[in-house]
Amino acid sequence: MNNCFTEKEINSNKWSYKRGAALAFEFNYSSEAIEMEVILEVIGNQLRISVGNWGFPFEPLLMKKRFKKNLDIIVKQLSQNGCLEEKIDESEKILDESKNKKKSALFVIALIAILFIVIET
Repeated sequence: MNNCFTEKEINSNKWSYKRGAALAFEFNYSSEAIEMEVILEVIGNQLRISVGNWGFPFEPLLMKKRFKKNLDIIVKQLSQNGCLEEKIDESEKILDESKNKKKSALFVIALIAILFIVIET
């Protein structure tokens, strides 16, 4: 798998691929900048593919359309080509957006922390 996904081998039959910001104040649930995790697992002679999100925002039901769309793309490309089509420009755009979302979220958290400290003193 490629397209700016980071890969982690969970065990010899299971791999996790992540892309996007795990921490993002984003309420456009179709945004690809929000973290998405794809898990590939070999069970016997079959491949199980799971798509989801375990970051923030953690409203996976609101992102169900996005997950379904990506799952359909992944299944189609793996079935037809044996791998994902490499989309460098699109992937780099997603990577840049997710970095910006994470920076914005950290900035907001820092401002809230500073305000809390100022109010408490």
